[in-house]
Amino acid sequence: MRYKVKIRETLERTVEVSAKNEEEAIDKTEMLYNKCSIVLDADDFEEVKFLIEE
Repeated sequence: MRYKVKIRETLERTVEVSAKNEEEAIDKTEMLYNKCSIVLDADDFEEVKFLIEE
């Protein structure tokens, strides 16, 4: 029997940004991430899961 197994890795990092409010903080962080100013790598590894796909 053959199975499809999905491998899901989670990377996580906390960054600090100056902002007027939470929405602006998220917007700024998303912009930095999209411009590749923040790049998560193996040092940011949080967990791995293995899931059977149906």
